[in-house]
Amino acid sequence: MILSFGKSSFETYCREMERTRTLSFWDRKKNVLPPDGVSEYCWKSVFMKCPDCGYEWIEELQVLMNLSFSEEWCPVCAKKHTADPKKKGRHKKTPRAVRPRVIPPEISERIAVIDVETTLADEVMSIGCAVVDAVNGYRLIEAFYWLVDPFYRQAGMFSAALDYHGLKESSYFYKKAKDVMDSVSVRERSFEDSVSELHDVLLRYGVKSLFAYNGHFDKRHLLTLEGFDWFDLAIVFSSLDLNHHIEIKTFALSYMKAEYGKAHLDESGDGVRYDSLFGDKNQFISWFDLESRLLGFGKAGPRLVKGYSFDRMVRVFPGCKRYKETHNGCIDAIDEAVAMQLMAVDRDEYRIGWLRDTRMEKNKRAEIEESRRTFDISFHETLSMSYMEYIEYLLSKYGKVKDDYFEILDEGKFLSRNYNLCRYLYCGDYVVIGERKIPIIGTEYDSILTNRKGDIFDNMTFWFSPEEKLYICWGVKGRYSRTHEGLLCHHIDEDKGAVLSNPHFAKDYPFSYQKKERLVYCDYIEHLLLHYKLKGEECSGYDLIVAEIKQFMKGNVRYEWQLPCVKRMMERTDDIQTLLSEEILNLDE
Repeated sequence: MILSFGKSSFETYCREMERTRTLSFWDRKKNVLPPDGVSEYCWKSVFMKCPDCGYEWIEELQVLMNLSFSEEWCPVCAKKHTADPKKKGRHKKTPRAVRPRVIPPEISERIAVIDVETTLADEVMSIGCAVVDAVNGYRLIEAFYWLVDPFYRQAGMFSAALDYHGLKESSYFYKKAKDVMDSVSVRERSFEDSVSELHDVLLRYGVKSLFAYNGHFDKRHLLTLEGFDWFDLAIVFSSLDLNHHIEIKTFALSYMKAEYGKAHLDESGDGVRYDSLFGDKNQFISWFDLESRLLGFGKAGPRLVKGYSFDRMVRVFPGCKRYKETHNGCIDAIDEAVAMQLMAVDRDEYRIGWLRDTRMEKNKRAEIEESRRTFDISFHETLSMSYMEYIEYLLSKYGKVKDDYFEILDEGKFLSRNYNLCRYLYCGDYVVIGERKIPIIGTEYDSILTNRKGDIFDNMTFWFSPEEKLYICWGVKGRYSRTHEGLLCHHIDEDKGAVLSNPHFAKDYPFSYQKKERLVYCDYIEHLLLHYKLKGEECSGYDLIVAEIKQFMKGNVRYEWQLPCVKRMMERTDDIQTLLSEEILNLDE
């Protein structure tokens, strides 16, 4: 097996350059290949062992090749030499710090395999969980399945696989796990309730260790599930030392067939013939080059770095060549548990796949903790807040708005978007963008439909703002909507101007009022409370919102996008009664 391309081997290069000491650092026990089996241009990480102190570490070969002859390769020896005053100034570069080794946590006797499926907007739409006895051959105990409301109704790459009962009997491992799969009940819950129920299930079974294939994805979407250790199954399944079912040439051939459609062994047996994606027929790739694409070094030693998707790894097991992943959260979790049975690896071996918190995950946990402190404030306390205090409360509760309410069109954006807007706009002889007039009659812009200052066509208003020196498109909204969660977007500056969401009125005020920094999310009850705090101002809009809520109470909902917002409002029955008792909301005619 060869790790990468190159004209000569690493050993040949070292001997030609008289760097024989370099070869003494090669760990011949842990490295699968000898130094003469690796290219001089190999960029993979390899196992190193200091011949002086015996310290072991992993390093990219090219990093070591770039060190000068006078530098000390071993991090421990380099630290000792730097501390020795007699050898001070010997090194040109600062030696690398020796990182303390972090010992992975122990794996509990009962574990849970988790699988999460998401929408196209990266929201969790389903959660599958299989509880497993890790001591007695990874025996399945029970499985659970949650559909996350309302996200499971939205578009996702695998939305068609959400029907658990319609797919379970077609599952490849249905006969192996029939009793567990037949006992699964589908639960429709909100995300918070789903995670809370999952947390209770894990505690009830004494689970402390969670497993997932490519586990960083599942862990990132379940950061609120705290107090458990996460492990990645992919690290163990793709390891050549731990997964003895992987036959590298057979796997490489199946990888080429999957990637290029047509692939077969060359007659000479030295490689594979395939048809490239660019139409080149009968191309040849040697085992040398093919294995360099697929193999590398990781925490568990030599491993696959490409093509190790879950369904491909299951197919290496005896009798599983026709396995196909369903992409249903619960079925996939059960399949991964059955695959652990087929792997037949001791549970301690999985500790190599322990997932530590990344910086992003730590920051996200801090945000969640801050949000929890916000939720500790009762609804009664919010009634006494001032307008700006309540704005700060909502910002900490729902987070910042991601986009401006309306779009600004500079010249590039205007010309690039006109193919979408031309049916709305009046055709004139030039378009004004900023302070420029671009003629369109008889030019390359002849097909571009334009507008004049202040003209309105089908709720599409273009208006030149002297303050920003930009042409502003009122009516083309930004991508900020969270109505699917039941949340509206409120303009913070509505204490200065009324109905800023309507382009007919908004164009009379600075565009800065439409920036994302001046917007906040809220539901209908919070929106009413915001405008109640502005009551008495000419631009409060309080009466309009009360009238709208009265219509909702009668069952009159005008637009489909309002349905999740009204549902969220109706669920807050206690808060509605508080508003009625405080005479903030009056439903009388």
